[in-house]
Amino acid sequence: MAAGSACSVAVESTEPEAESQPACGVEEDVLVQERFARPADQWPAAWTAFGVGASWVEPGSGFLLAGPGARHGRKLTAPLAPTDTLIQFSFSPTEPQSFVVSLYGDQPRGRSAEVSVTRRFDAFGRASVEGLVESGPAHIPMTDEQPEDGATPRDRSAGRWWLRIRVRRESGGDYIGARLWRDGTAEPERFDEVRADGLASLGTFGLEAREHRDSWSDDAVELHSVTLCKSR
Repeated sequence: MAAGSACSVAVESTEPEAESQPACGVEEDVLVQERFARPADQWPAAWTAFGVGASWVEPGSGFLLAGPGARHGRKLTAPLAPTDTLIQFSFSPTEPQSFVVSLYGDQPRGRSAEVSVTRRFDAFGRASVEGLVESGPAHIPMTDEQPEDGATPRDRSAGRWWLRIRVRRESGGDYIGARLWRDGTAEPERFDEVRADGLASLGTFGLEAREHRDSWSDDAVELHSVTLCKSR
């Protein structure tokens, strides 16, 4: 990522046009746009590593791999305060995993929030994907997609997913909401949101993989694109 005002960067996409989604609206500016369209194997310098594990880049994808029972990710510490974030990602084909977006308001008044997407398998090997929006004690389920009868377990939650996160400020406080949908399907109309006062003055924005304590593999969460926008 090239250095610049507010860490703003625009990167040309190498992804097929059919996979694109509108990231920023007409009344929003692009703060960060990362599609990993580079030959280097390192994450852009603005993304600082944290936790236990590894992260690397291959042309068109960024990877996050958490250690056993651990968490590992990359964070932007510049106070960008995005109002709209769009991420495209994929889980491992066979393993239970969690992908988490962490947001921290400016301290000491800022509240932290998390948007997590978890892929699980039941005792019969059937997969499901669950999303959750949390801030302090407040939380709301985002998605609980169960496999259809007879569906191939791993296929139901494999493939690419889209995650949109929105932070908005009203006179009564700040709110964070999210939408989760499978690539190739329509984006939901409603945001599932919780109150998160102080979050609109964002201090840190992080992306991370979390490994389930009862399972570990060398499969990483794969990120295809990350775009942060801000309302004018």
